[in-house]
Amino acid sequence: MKVKIIRGTDEIGGTCLKISTDKTALLFDIGASLTDEKLILNESKVDGVLISHAHQDHYGELDLLPDTTVYSGKDTETLIDATRLFTGKEPLKNTWEHFENGKAFSIGDFEVTPYLIDHSAYDSYMFLIKANGKSILYTGDFRLCGRKADFSRLQIDKKMPKEIDLLICEGTTLTRDDAPETEQEIEKRLVEAFKSDKPIFINASAQNVDRIVSITRASIKTGKTFVIDPYAAYVLSQLGNPKIPNADFECIKVFYPLSLSKRIAEFDKDILYRYKNKKLGTDELNEKLTSCVMLVRSSMQRDMTVRLKNIEGAIFIHSMWEGYWRDEKSEKFREFIKSKNMEVMQIHTSGHVYKADIKWLVDTIKPKVVMPIHTESAKDFESLADNVVYAEIEL
Repeated sequence: MKVKIIRGTDEIGGTCLKISTDKTALLFDIGASLTDEKLILNESKVDGVLISHAHQDHYGELDLLPDTTVYSGKDTETLIDATRLFTGKEPLKNTWEHFENGKAFSIGDFEVTPYLIDHSAYDSYMFLIKANGKSILYTGDFRLCGRKADFSRLQIDKKMPKEIDLLICEGTTLTRDDAPETEQEIEKRLVEAFKSDKPIFINASAQNVDRIVSITRASIKTGKTFVIDPYAAYVLSQLGNPKIPNADFECIKVFYPLSLSKRIAEFDKDILYRYKNKKLGTDELNEKLTSCVMLVRSSMQRDMTVRLKNIEGAIFIHSMWEGYWRDEKSEKFREFIKSKNMEVMQIHTSGHVYKADIKWLVDTIKPKVVMPIHTESAKDFESLADNVVYAEIEL
């Protein structure tokens, strides 16, 4: 087998990995770069693309291979479709095949076994790849501090083979020595914040289901109404999992932002009416605002300015990677929050594995060779494993 990291050896995001034999070539992830630099593919033959999870930096360049079959979890395709629908992009033209946790399947020379894993993206997987008597484990993005942490440790410890030939491991947060907060700890912090009698606005990804669960549970514990928008309602309902929050939950209401409603009307007017029985109008929202936790994003600044009253001194919780709050795209929204004298809180935990858990993975799997990916700190792997290689290897 030949292994080549097309992008990701010294970059976080934009991940793309090629594994091939003489007869079969597979790509694992084909992500968009966080710097908007386009991926250059010089591949004459690709027999399939396997997507580890539904984050843009792992699937965002799929348009480059419209005729190639894509393999993913069923819910991963659902989340990708929802993102493209709401961002005005055409549906992907690829043929899709869905895999299931722990069930091996074949593509040409390869046998691939996906393992459901803990990450901030719903329906995330590691891949065990076998061919020509050799074995590789590609981690994709993962962590061991979310709601599937214990399940993931069992997957790794009890179900994944040991002494594999190559471990391809993400190292996004490799420079951090501290331990990440667990999602359960995040929930506790949200409960304390939600005890306030001030309006509470929270900026979080609707596709980070762990976080939506934490917000919903904290809302129930503090007697708050959790107000989401039609995009969040659509994403959660499309997943079709009755165990995760959705618009049918008693504590959840749906507010229709102006710009989002206009955009929805352009591509699917039915969505505008799908959640009308849970709709929270402007007047009612203003009446109940101090008993609500409202999911917001920067595109809702006009709504917060024109439609909402008495938000001066409210609490604003940023519940995403802190870098998103500091970047230039958020500057106008940051200034607006500041102008309203809001109390800004950062309540978030990483979607990525920290150093101690990478060491645990290496010690548990006992790979012969380790290859870093999705990292700006590849050399730091040399303190965690004895045999580290970079970018390319032939097994």
